Amino acid sequence: MIVLICGLIGAGKSTYAAQHYDHVTEFETYMCKDEQIKETLKLHEEGKTVAHITCFPTRAEQIAFYRYSPEMIWINTGMEQEMKNVIRRGRDRDMCRLREIEKTNCRYLKQIHHSPFHLKMVNVSFPT
Repeated sequence: MIVLICGLIGAGKSTYAAQHYDHVTEFETYMCKDEQIKETLKLHEEGKTVAHITCFPTRAEQIAFYRYSPEMIWINTGMEQEMKNVIRRGRDRDMCRLREIEKTNCRYLKQIHHSPFHLKMVNVSFPT
């Protein structure tokens, strides 16, 4: 089974996936979306349930996973908390582009609200 774990940058997708699934693929591990997709499909073909982390399914992900009818989960944290998480995480590549991340998250929110996908909403809260 393939489970797409979707959500805004900083939503806690990786944390959620690590807590709920034994097999997780995320872009940061491969730094190439095609390689992440290949690994997800490989694990799936081995009979494993795999959580594939993506903010919003790219066209390549939609094509690769469509025939498997993946479960889709939206990690719903809230924009303010997501930006706090990005800052708390402190990745150099993120810290120099906080405004761009905020704009990207706004774009993803618009895509989700107009999406044909059925996503299961999972509300996640973080300690203050």
